Amino acid sequence: MAYKAVRAGGKLIVYYSTLFTPYRDQIVKLTSESKALLALFKAQYEIWIGYHAILQENSRAAEKEPVEPEVLERVLEAERTRVAQMQVKQARTTSEFMKRAMRDDNATAAEG
Repeated sequence: MAYKAVRAGGKLIVYYSTLFTPYRDQIVKLTSESKALLALFKAQYEIWIGYHAILQENSRAAEKEPVEPEVLERVLEAERTRVAQMQVKQARTTSEFMKRAMRDDNATAAEG
């Protein structure tokens, strides 16, 4: 399981697995590379996973045709897995871009 959203107390809480292989592999790699890049990666991943969970929950609430809960859950889990795999890549790319941009900004400030 990549992640799952649960309604509790009027809130939507998103739980994600740190054992999800693509996520875990990036965490292991970034832990030895850069603490700053690791923090950026985690923040980007959590933001987009949370955003997708909200979208998925809203579309589920708007569903008009009855679907068997087991079938619906299998479909939603498959979608969450695909999105999480994509978001690992996107979070890595975005965090590398942000790190590069900050480094370039610092170099420009030092020159000026």
